[in-house]
Amino acid sequence: MYHELHFIWSHEASELTLELLADWLQENQSLGWEDRGAASGERRTEMLGATHWAVYFDEKQSASELMKDAQIFSAALPHPPDQVNYQAIEEQDWTEPFKAYFHAKRVAPCWWVAPPWEQERAELRTGEHLLIIEPGMAFGTGLHESTQLCLKMLPDCVAPAARVIDIGAGSGILSIAAVKLGAHQAVAIEIDPQAEENLRLNLSLNAVTKNVCVYIGGADQAGAVTAPLVVCNMLMSRFRPIANAASAMVEQNGALLLSGCVENERDQTTRLLEELGFIVENTGQINEWIGFYARKA
Repeated sequence: MYHELHFIWSHEASELTLELLADWLQENQSLGWEDRGAASGERRTEMLGATHWAVYFDEKQSASELMKDAQIFSAALPHPPDQVNYQAIEEQDWTEPFKAYFHAKRVAPCWWVAPPWEQERAELRTGEHLLIIEPGMAFGTGLHESTQLCLKMLPDCVAPAARVIDIGAGSGILSIAAVKLGAHQAVAIEIDPQAEENLRLNLSLNAVTKNVCVYIGGADQAGAVTAPLVVCNMLMSRFRPIANAASAMVEQNGALLLSGCVENERDQTTRLLEELGFIVENTGQINEWIGFYARKA
């Protein structure tokens, strides 16, 4: 059994509010969360809100303490949620809700994403690739705009037979994509040990296990591994503390592909990249989400 908390706003919650919530979830060892908001286009439930995060916790944690802590935390937010709800879910039912909404879909030029039960539905054209992703408690089903930005920009970034480092790998989707584009090796770095099983399963489903090295731990603990391309798909509140470690992994004249920045963070992120010694050569945008391709000077 898992504990499931729902944070629901009738309006669209601010980026600051969601960053604070994400920080609280990490501090309280959340297993993961989903964006079920009416604006996300990813999922619809009976508890619709403009912003709706469903959050999962291990059964070992006390339900009453979780709710108490969640309510205290929520009340202190700049814009508190209109509802904080709780329900218990059975572990064996974890993937079932996904089957109602996670279908084969073209998510970016040359990319289809599909769960294992719908991979035959992908209508691949010449030059297109299929990413088979088993939904789990890890970020990266390919449905979020920041992931789609990476997939859209990645074909112009990956050099044949090169190494790619994927920081915050989540489900492994970007490591898999890099290998399918010709990278001889991807290094998938993921700080959350709960994501490892799902990540390795997805590598197997896409037949790239031998080409992807998985490291469970922080980017600042990964050692002296470097690559001509480093990919980071994460909120800027997650990237800033590891920015120096990520920069150190980029080889001279190499590049950083960064996604997870929203429109009002564009200038701040550009300045941060410049301070790290990068020159922004290209950007992409889907709705409010922005991706940066920056060359190390």
